Amino acid sequence: IRRRPKAQIDQDKGKYITPKETEFTVSGSLQPVLGEDLEKLPAGFRVYDAKTLFLHESMEENDKVIHGGEEYIVEHKEFWEPPFSPIPHYRYILTKEVAR
Repeated sequence: IRRRPKAQIDQDKGKYITPKETEFTVSGSLQPVLGEDLEKLPAGFRVYDAKTLFLHESMEENDKVIHGGEEYIVEHKEFWEPPFSPIPHYRYILTKEVAR
């Protein structure tokens, strides 16, 4: 996961502070996206390479997922309680980062 904190303004100097990115590793399940999940995305996003990611950790809005050298961004997040596991998960729909 690559995380960039939200932008901040130095209150004393009135200047924009460029946030620094941090990277950390998580374990989860990255799978091809299902058709029903694609319907949760805006129509224009349905043409991009999309994946579904299941994690125990909660990601933030600006987080990026790096997998196999490709960057994906979080387009949809939902809390998910699978019937086969006592541990709750988060389910994310990711799209490949492309110029928009």
